[in-house]
Amino acid sequence: MDTNQSQNAVILSQNHNTRPTPTKPKIIERNKENISSNINDCRSPKKGDETKSSHAEFQKQVFKLLHTLNYKINGIQEDVNILLQRNANVNITPNNNIKDDRITSIMRLMPFDAKELVDDLENLTEVQLKALSQELSLIGGSNVPETTKTLMYRIITNKLGSIYTWEGLKGKHSFKTVKLSQVIIMAVRLNPKTAGASELEIIKVIKSWLLRARERYNNNQKKMREPNTEQEDAE
Repeated sequence: MDTNQSQNAVILSQNHNTRPTPTKPKIIERNKENISSNINDCRSPKKGDETKSSHAEFQKQVFKLLHTLNYKINGIQEDVNILLQRNANVNITPNNNIKDDRITSIMRLMPFDAKELVDDLENLTEVQLKALSQELSLIGGSNVPETTKTLMYRIITNKLGSIYTWEGLKGKHSFKTVKLSQVIIMAVRLNPKTAGASELEIIKVIKSWLLRARERYNNNQKKMREPNTEQEDAE
């Protein structure tokens, strides 16, 4: 073998040994990256999903706290109403002697059968008037007409009521100008079942009661005479 052939053989051998290693196609590399990414997505939630889940949980906790707070507020309101009711049922006068002596004496004289007894109430103080209203409110009643009528029957007789009208018309005395009228209005409102009664509602019932007082008195007198008449006829 001559020298040229030997050199060519060496060159071919070197070229064969230094041939570059074939590279993987880029498409395959991309697919591997995508597969790896999908696997990671399956293993752990995305950041956006975590945020949404956290926000939903926060809202849930807020609604739960609001519900609890609303429940507690309703409970507090009920307790306040109970305390107000209890306060309305206790003696509102600072001096128990007023209630025990003067107010008790007035209650024992009811129903009044003389105008002088009504006029005596003009000397009562504001505190005493409130105490009297409190005592009268315990008579009770389920609505404004019933409560007001019951108070009127308890406070004055039909005979005495017949000399009054609310405005003082037709030669009669004015009932609205005496303190007793305000005592009745306060007593109606101190009754828990009629606490929201308007003054007009109460006055309307008082007017009607006074207007028919004479008629009721005459009817009662007639009934009282009837047994005597029957007895005389029998004799």
